Amino acid sequence: MSIEAADAYAEARKAGKKEEAEGKGLPVLDQILQDPSEYAKERIGIREIPLEQIVGTKTEGRKGAMTGQFLPLLKEDSEFANKWMRLYDAQIEEGLRDPIKVYEYYHQYYVEEGNKRVSVMKFLGGNSIMADVTRILPKKEKTQKSQAYYAYLDFIREHHLNFIDLPKKEEYSQLEKLLSLGKEERMNREKERQIKAEYELFKKAFAQIKDEGMHLSVGEAFLLYLETYGLEGFTEKSRLELEKELLRIQADLRAFPKKLEAKIETQPLDKELKKRILLKPKVNVGFIYVKDEMRSAWTKLHLEGQEYVKHLMPEEVYTKSYFDANTLEEQISQIEKAIEDGAQVVFTTSPIMLRASIMMAAKYPKVQILNCSLNTRTGHLRTYFARNFEVQFLNGMIAGILSESDELGYIADYPFYGMISNINAFALGAKMVNPRARVFLDWSTAKQTLQTGHEIKNVDITYIAGEEFNTELNSPKMFGLYDLSKQRFMNLATRKYYWGEFYKQLLTSILNGSFRLIERHGNESINYWWGLSNGMLDLYLKDSLPKQTRRLIEVMKEHMSEGGFNLFSTEMKDQKGRIRNHENESMSLQEIADMDWLLENVVGKIPKLSDFTEEAQELIAQYGIYSLQEGSVDHGIEDPSDQR
Repeated sequence: MSIEAADAYAEARKAGKKEEAEGKGLPVLDQILQDPSEYAKERIGIREIPLEQIVGTKTEGRKGAMTGQFLPLLKEDSEFANKWMRLYDAQIEEGLRDPIKVYEYYHQYYVEEGNKRVSVMKFLGGNSIMADVTRILPKKEKTQKSQAYYAYLDFIREHHLNFIDLPKKEEYSQLEKLLSLGKEERMNREKERQIKAEYELFKKAFAQIKDEGMHLSVGEAFLLYLETYGLEGFTEKSRLELEKELLRIQADLRAFPKKLEAKIETQPLDKELKKRILLKPKVNVGFIYVKDEMRSAWTKLHLEGQEYVKHLMPEEVYTKSYFDANTLEEQISQIEKAIEDGAQVVFTTSPIMLRASIMMAAKYPKVQILNCSLNTRTGHLRTYFARNFEVQFLNGMIAGILSESDELGYIADYPFYGMISNINAFALGAKMVNPRARVFLDWSTAKQTLQTGHEIKNVDITYIAGEEFNTELNSPKMFGLYDLSKQRFMNLATRKYYWGEFYKQLLTSILNGSFRLIERHGNESINYWWGLSNGMLDLYLKDSLPKQTRRLIEVMKEHMSEGGFNLFSTEMKDQKGRIRNHENESMSLQEIADMDWLLENVVGKIPKLSDFTEEAQELIAQYGIYSLQEGSVDHGIEDPSDQR
């Protein structure tokens, strides 16, 4: 054996003695399992495994010879030391060829044969080693760890990508989507090899930027990375490029697993600095649309807003429209085209463009990109939306007054983030004018109706929701208060959006500098959630509405517009009788946006993700309330009669 090997052993043993003094022993799998014979085994065969995932030994025999990091402890003149040094020389001269024998349990490896080879390779800073692997299958339990592990096994059996470890079951479905993998679809071997190699670089980049405020695994960091930047171009990036991209989403990494706290702005942006428009060049603004105005009512509303600022601020603002951003690829392409055309501000006018907006905001941090949605997931993208719950409260009052029974209906479409407040607001409005009012809730996007109770026959007025996400201009689907007895829409009140008011104030704030005064602090995202008081939303009451009812609703609307009435400032109990808000306490806008529960006078439930149609599931997985995105809860009650 060489002098170099002897010196290496002495150095390794010295480090081992220090680690031993710190009490870091070598884990033993047989002791962890207690009775290994109770566990099923699965032969995997010979494959390359990461050295960092080799954490212990199979039996107790080598426990006293090495530390938890496989550093040697026995004296230099021992047989163990002699073999260790010979293996060291062999690795330096020609490499260790024979595979070790290991058992895998919950993503970690325990050595049965080859402990000294692992010790040498870890000391030399190796990344991987060939191993003959046998998997020990854990007992199936309802714990998060067990469910996540069996989701991992399903994932690798379908896709053969065995190097990404995630701690939550539902995260594997998310990974599947982000990698654009269909069921039982395998990447071609070359692409798989490239992603595996780049993932090793990613792990090093994440380790470099990770700080004590980040509590997520490297696999979860990879999910956040893919959500933001996508897979395209990933395999061509250097470690330094990966580090820079990770630093741009530092706030999101720190907030995980929780969502970012939202800094929700409700005040007009140009209130204090209205007159301070500086002498600057025109602001170049791009508006991205899913469809053109001839095919989409939603586009038509936002295009009216664009035209409003174009004519109101001709000397300060230049605008350009970009249409047909239907798919993620088209959305990215149109945003990049707008930026190539010189856009300094980009409005993506539909929640459907949220993911593309997140990706492009991270890629182009100097461009102000804002998405029309209510989202608090990410810190580098500002969003804007309307406080529709205010209008739904008024609609609930109208329905409660005009109904001849105590039962009302509400047909919701999607449980998107922020939308549950609309249902609860409608129920509150109805209860305000009729304390006996109950709202029977159903979902137009569920696979089947969820209302089967006999009492639903008494429902005479139903609110049909869905205008926010139905973009078709001439859609046969209609929305609003519906009279079941006469089989027609009542046409008593019309909601009107004024997106131009928001665009005017936002662009004014950029021109006068106040936009940058609203800064993020720590784990915050910035959302503009405007309503009646900002002039971005209104409810027009028709002459067909009874005179005294109209008068009452007008008074209430004016009171809300002036900030004199907060509809969520009363005692509220959920369907299980839990108090969600106390009398004379006002819920914060963040609490309203986060609602994933239903009021006690709502009969129905928020279904599980699997209860929705496949098309709806895809949208909910991206834009739904967080508990549904994460697949964690079944809300509400099963039987409407339980609430009598």
